[in-house]
Amino acid sequence: MTDADARALAERLSSQFGLTFVVSEGTDENGPFVDLRPLGLEPPEGFKLRVQLGWRSVEASLILDTYSGQLVRAMNQTELARRKQFCELAAKTIGLGATVRLLINNSEQPIVDSSTWPPAWQSLSLSVRRSPLDLSDVNARMQEMRTWAGALLAMIVLLLPLNEDVPTVEPDMDLAGLPEGARTRVEVNRYERNRINRAICIQVKGTRCFVCATDLAQVYGEIGRDYIHVHHLIPLASKDSNYRVDPVRDLIPICPNCHAMAHRRSPPIPPEELTRMIRGTPH
Repeated sequence: MTDADARALAERLSSQFGLTFVVSEGTDENGPFVDLRPLGLEPPEGFKLRVQLGWRSVEASLILDTYSGQLVRAMNQTELARRKQFCELAAKTIGLGATVRLLINNSEQPIVDSSTWPPAWQSLSLSVRRSPLDLSDVNARMQEMRTWAGALLAMIVLLLPLNEDVPTVEPDMDLAGLPEGARTRVEVNRYERNRINRAICIQVKGTRCFVCATDLAQVYGEIGRDYIHVHHLIPLASKDSNYRVDPVRDLIPICPNCHAMAHRRSPPIPPEELTRMIRGTPH
């Protein structure tokens, strides 16, 4: 794994999830790896994501710090709806050919059913592994790393105790007038929840448009890979201010053209109606 590979992986996951990572690399008896630590979760009380290349395999693992007990207990308190989303994402990941392992208190747990998980957590281990793979091509290798690291990170995020968005500046303040670091901080604070929900939606449902079935990578090549809009099936404006978006139930991937057409009416045109329009079929 090259330094360029490590940087590209960190940049991709940062863009996808709205998180900033501290990146380090190494090699052990299992092969080369890159460690990605979310900024703000400093040792010894946080965690890092390790992505390791083996012989024809990619494995992404959650590595908790020595004194991460408080974080583990907080993850244990995640609401049931997010645990359900975790299990749905795990099932999707398994369906794509990966092996997902969850150990709680050093005991392996059913990954797609949280009802029998222990009531109290002292330790946690989570990993996603895909094998066999052909990793000889650089682009294919990077895509596999992105896919399985993204799947693991999405599952981790679903268990994390995330705060709701709280802008750190007045809503009408011009972000362009702030220093670069301040702009980044404000934008992450303001849109963090939306970006994470988007990332989880795409991990579960992919990047093919739900309306017209277009894969933009097949149309535009590499520049279109992984690019897709995400559409709220029910407009947020119609929801109570306390409503929590379910990224699996409430969001769909949709290409820019179909997204624009959906919003040609208010409320937006349902995706199934747009599909009928494309096919020229009656209601």
